Amino acid sequence: MASKKYTLLAFFLFFMAGGAFAQLAGILDYSDSSKVPAKRMAQQNEWANGLPGSPFPARPRDAWQFGVFGGYAGLFADVNTAPGYNLGLSIRKALGYTVSVRGSLAYAQITGRSYERTATIRNIPLPARNAYTGISQTQFAPYFRSEVINPSLDFIISLDNIVFHRKQSNYNFYALIGYSPISYETNLEVLGSDGSPHTYTGVDFNGKRKDILDQLNSFYESRPGGIDFETPAITRARRNNFDDGTPGARQWRHAYNLGAGFERRLGDIVSISGEFKYTTPWGDDYADGIVYGPNGSFTSENDAFFFGNVSINFNLGLKSRKKFLQQAGKDDGKSADLGQFPGKRVAPLWMHNPLGQPYGELSNPTRMNIPKGWLEDSDGDGVIDQFDLEPNTPAGVPVDTRGRSRDTDGDGVPDYTDKELITPTACQPVNAEGVGKCPDPQCCKDLEEKMKNMPPTTSGCTIGYLPSVQFTSGRSGLSSSATSILDAAAEQIKMNPTCKICVVGHGGSSKREQQLSWDRTNAVINYLVETKGLGRDRFVFKYGQDGDTNTVDLQDCSDETGPNTVPVAPYPQYRTRN
Repeated sequence: MASKKYTLLAFFLFFMAGGAFAQLAGILDYSDSSKVPAKRMAQQNEWANGLPGSPFPARPRDAWQFGVFGGYAGLFADVNTAPGYNLGLSIRKALGYTVSVRGSLAYAQITGRSYERTATIRNIPLPARNAYTGISQTQFAPYFRSEVINPSLDFIISLDNIVFHRKQSNYNFYALIGYSPISYETNLEVLGSDGSPHTYTGVDFNGKRKDILDQLNSFYESRPGGIDFETPAITRARRNNFDDGTPGARQWRHAYNLGAGFERRLGDIVSISGEFKYTTPWGDDYADGIVYGPNGSFTSENDAFFFGNVSINFNLGLKSRKKFLQQAGKDDGKSADLGQFPGKRVAPLWMHNPLGQPYGELSNPTRMNIPKGWLEDSDGDGVIDQFDLEPNTPAGVPVDTRGRSRDTDGDGVPDYTDKELITPTACQPVNAEGVGKCPDPQCCKDLEEKMKNMPPTTSGCTIGYLPSVQFTSGRSGLSSSATSILDAAAEQIKMNPTCKICVVGHGGSSKREQQLSWDRTNAVINYLVETKGLGRDRFVFKYGQDGDTNTVDLQDCSDETGPNTVPVAPYPQYRTRN
């Protein structure tokens, strides 16, 4: 049964996805007084004439909706049920844009059977029980059929017809809650037509479930009378009932309904919907005819009915809007959005978004009494003159909410004339074109001062300033910006062949920091030698020096001596990933 339920669910989901191609009703035209009943005409006139009595238009007449539905019926009970069927009619009327009320009447037939012979004979009426007692058999395999009549009164709550950011949802999802005086009549298959009990000859209840059910089918069909559900199920005493609980009589139970569904509109008149609905009787475990457990004890788990329906719905009293507009010569692709219908009714209110009319009035006023010039926008920047702090903004220039030209970096130069759109605060103030002057970093100042104080080299090297390479914290790999810096430095080194270059890595005293400094220095020298073709003897390898731990410096050290080959890694166990 579970697999068939999932199949049904998949069908509903597929059907729901198809709703994306359907449009529900559009924006109502509240000025159409032909849709307003006489008792609300005074309110409509006050609104239409701009009188102070009512700022709200009158609610229009909307159509009743008639539905024909059918689908799956099942029972959550002690006995597994096979897929049953459910057929019915409904009538629905809107109480507002969100809540509507629906009355329905349905007939369902549900069967169920067990693959185990574990039900005690206390679950069958006394005459049938005596037949089993006569052959000393105390248990049987339950097999029932229940015929259900289900009148319901449900309140339906639409979940997505009132939307703020689009005209209308493509779906009409809803939840429901309601009441049912549900009625059922359950009969059991426990005797042959000759009154003999079922002995289940030839059925191996220890086999596989499918084999057991096949064997049970063969057994029942071989019995006198076949499968005829000849025995009325027992019923409970009068409680939450409309009858006296006589066995075999039709039972009536108070029940509550919970459910959810969705509706897809196929046109102005016809829609199709899918719905899941649970109907749970109050305090009743008799719907499947089994209320006593294998040991003969009474069980108190309530049975619950389940319905999965597809409904075809018709909006009564409407004619095709499209045909009406075509005949009136108004079908221009826009009029259809106004909710114009022939006759005296509009589509049911749950199919409309009531925010459409006020939103439309705000964007394109047709009824508001606005003083002349109050909403003018002289410079066309989207901010009306009443609130515009810069009323002469050049055309096409982006502005803020008060109409001022946008200044992204806050340097006082508007974006449309700013040649440096993002100027750091440290580089301000800026010139008239928005370009700032950034101070040299402290490290550059220190290096410049150091170079001024350095004695001239005996080698005649005049290479001058060389850049530093920055590394990501904890990493020794060269980034793309680092290789760009080294590419420029390599050209500078090539043009000064008499210069020797110190490659200086910085790091603390810990083993891990010393190894990281070594890895970074090694990475820089390898890049300059292997990628840029410089001789390894041009470089002096230094690591673990004081300074910025994420930096490797290139310095002129023509008068110094040191290793120009890569020394052994000091702490290889702490090598880092690139």
